[in-house]
Amino acid sequence: MGPKELEELKKQLEELLEKGYVAFLGHVVSKEGVSVDPGKIEAVSNWERPKNVAYVRSFLGLAGYYRRFVKDFVKIAKPLTALTRKDNRFTWDEIYETAFLTLKERLTTAPILALPEGSKDFEGLKYIYTQKELNMRQRRWIEIGDYDMEIVYHEGKANV
Repeated sequence: MGPKELEELKKQLEELLEKGYVAFLGHVVSKEGVSVDPGKIEAVSNWERPKNVAYVRSFLGLAGYYRRFVKDFVKIAKPLTALTRKDNRFTWDEIYETAFLTLKERLTTAPILALPEGSKDFEGLKYIYTQKELNMRQRRWIEIGDYDMEIVYHEGKANV
């Protein structure tokens, strides 16, 4: 990176520090944590009821990007996901309307995700340290403990 680029980057970082937050890829990162970009919240709240499968897929695409902010996202979106299957005819009824409105409501009132406080070890690893014999997977976890990182559990298939 040349001197001009470094100077430009420095100016941008100073501006961001003055604002107190950074908008990045549909998220807002601030001292409080990570939250959904207000512009995206407005887009979700103004989203009209889907009129065909393409609109359902489009809505699920946007909603899926913010799934970590919505508790039980998969359960709520399940009817809408089923509606997008090839073997299903598009007929909008109460179950789809309920799922659609629930997702909209949850996305527009999404919490701020904050980093955990303190430097406590991941409690699940404490169990491993008490075992006399470890299997291969557990041995790898011990090796991972040598690195400076944080282990966070995500419900569902995100851990695979």
